Amino acid sequence: MAMCISRSLKSQTHSVIARPVRPWQSTYIGNIIDEFKPDIVHTNVGPLDLALDECRKRNIPHVWHLREFQNGMRFWPSRRSFMDKVHSKDNFNIAITRCVFDYWQLRDCDAVIYDGVNADDAVLSRNEAKEPFFISVGRVEKNKGQMELLKSYLRYRRKGGDAGLKIVGRMSMFYGLRCRAFVM
Repeated sequence: MAMCISRSLKSQTHSVIARPVRPWQSTYIGNIIDEFKPDIVHTNVGPLDLALDECRKRNIPHVWHLREFQNGMRFWPSRRSFMDKVHSKDNFNIAITRCVFDYWQLRDCDAVIYDGVNADDAVLSRNEAKEPFFISVGRVEKNKGQMELLKSYLRYRRKGGDAGLKIVGRMSMFYGLRCRAFVM
C-alpha cells in the first residue's frame, strides 16, 4: 500500500498525517483510461503518481502539471523516489512558473506554461480513428475550477475547435448545477 504523508494545514501544531492510497483508486483511474483510451494523460495533482503508474502499464504518455513546491509534504517512500518519477523518460512536466521549473530541476523537454493552456495558441493533434475530446477527471467543485474549464472550452469552440469535452467525477450539488446551467 502506498502512502502520501502531508502536514495538516488546519493543525496549529503542524502534526504530520499519513493518508494511504487505496488500491481501488489506482483501479478507478486505470478503468477511466481503459474506457476513454486517451492519447495522453495530464495529472494536475502534485505528489500523487497513480495516473503515471497506470499510463506506464498502458504505454501512454503522461504529463505532470507541477503547480507548487509541495512545502510541508513528506513523500512516500521518499522525495528521491518522487523526483525519479518526475524525471522519468515516460513523463513530461509543465510548471506554472520558471521558479517552480527550477525548483523541481526540470529537463529541457519539460515546459513552463504560465496560463496552463493559452486558447490562442492551442493546437489539437489527433488520431483520426478516435473522436477527439478533452477530459477532466476529478471532483466537480468550485476549487477544482471546472467553471474556468468550461469558459476556456467555450472560447476554444468559438475559435473553431471541434473536439468534445468530457468531465468525469463526483459532483457537489450546487456547483454541479451551476456548471450544467452554464452549458445549457
